[in-house]
Amino acid sequence: VTKVKDHARTLLSKDTCTTRSLASFVGQIVSMSTVLGDVARLKTRNCQVAVALAFTWDSKLTLAKQHKGEIQFWLDRLDVYNEQDCFTSEAPIFLDTIYGDASATGCGSILNNKEVTARIFTESERELSSTWRELVNIHYTIHAFLPQLKGRTVRFNCDSQCAVKVCKIGSMKPQLQSLSEDIFDICFKNKVKLSLNWIPRTENEIAD
Repeated sequence: VTKVKDHARTLLSKDTCTTRSLASFVGQIVSMSTVLGDVARLKTRNCQVAVALAFTWDSKLTLAKQHKGEIQFWLDRLDVYNEQDCFTSEAPIFLDTIYGDASATGCGSILNNKEVTARIFTESERELSSTWRELVNIHYTIHAFLPQLKGRTVRFNCDSQCAVKVCKIGSMKPQLQSLSEDIFDICFKNKVKLSLNWIPRTENEIAD
């Protein structure tokens, strides 16, 4: 952990670095996924994209705001995540359950089979991908129910496998990555333990 944090400080002290140096940092974080969880990939995704687009290992990369943001995240929080017990045998107890769904025209969710939230997509939003619309619904739902969800463990049931995957580990597509990070950040800041769970559409009729 000390080595990784020292590497992070070195990267943050400059505006450029080699592809090799950034790839090494990303590799160290991802190698700890067993302990850190999916956030290891979610919060290195922008750096991964920069490495993937580089021409050679010795190419000079400009560290933009999004790259430094991910590096700073790990410098500030690596100790916190590294203390997780990855071998716990206890299954989480979900205090709240949400069913959510998005269509071509709108989205909505229901909390604990009681409270409902919904919104209509704009004309431009309707042109975007179904994965984007599903992520927007997760994002919108967490915001809408935030007063009830603070400090609680929540299972969010969704019938989009792509949305669940992207929300957990991020995406190479900037729009999807931004939404995934926003969802993570609001949950982290408000101590919401969110578990995203894919279910078949036939089991998600309550959200439809």
